[in-house]
Amino acid sequence: MLDTLRERGWWKGKRLGANLDDDLCQIANRLGQPVGVRRRRSLVEVLKPKSADLAYANSLSAQYQLSSFPYHVDTAHWPTPCKYIVMGCKSPGSCNRKSLLIDWKSLQLDDSDMNTIKNAVFLVKDGARSFFSSILSDNSPFIRYDIGCMHAIGPDSKIALQILSSAFDKSVKIEIEWEKDDILVLDNWRLLHGRGSSSGPIRPSESRELHRVLVK
Repeated sequence: MLDTLRERGWWKGKRLGANLDDDLCQIANRLGQPVGVRRRRSLVEVLKPKSADLAYANSLSAQYQLSSFPYHVDTAHWPTPCKYIVMGCKSPGSCNRKSLLIDWKSLQLDDSDMNTIKNAVFLVKDGARSFFSSILSDNSPFIRYDIGCMHAIGPDSKIALQILSSAFDKSVKIEIEWEKDDILVLDNWRLLHGRGSSSGPIRPSESRELHRVLVK
C-alpha cells in the first residue's frame, strides 16, 4: 500500500477484518495521526448524499446537496490540510455514483500558470478562524483547493480559478467505482477528488454510504 501511495497518490483494496471502521482506523494509524474532522466527533465520519437542511452549514453537501461535487482537497479550511483520506464503502447505493480523482502532477500547467496560481490570494472561510491563502506555495508541500470555502478576492484569484477549471477539463480523470467493503486511500496533498453524477434520478434514499477517516 505505502509504495503504491508514493508512486501514484492513491491505493484501493478491500476490507480484511470483521469491521469496516476498524480496518479504516488501522490503516489511518499506519499512515499517521487520525483526526476527527469536527470537534468532539468520532474519528470515523459517515458520508451520505443529503439535502441542504440535513447538511452542515457551508459544507459541500449544503451547497451541492444531492448533485455531483466539484474537485477539491479535504480540510482546505485547515491551516495545513490533512495528509491522507481513508475511505471505505458501507454501501455503494443504487445510483452508481463514482468518485473521480485528478492527480495534480498530471495537470498541464506552464510556468505562467503556476506563477498566477502561487500568487493569487483567496479568503479561506472558517468562521472566526478564517484566513488568507494561495492555492500553492513554494514553502508548502500541499495544494489547497476547495471552492466551497475558498473565495476569490481579486482579479488574480479569479484568473487562477479559470486556469484550473480549464486544466481540470483537459485532465485525465481516475474513476473509482464503489463496491461494498472497498477501501480507498488518497494522498490529499496531491490528489483532488469529486463526486460523480448519478446514473439515475437523484433521490435522498439512494443509500450510498461511505465512511471516512482523516490523517494528519
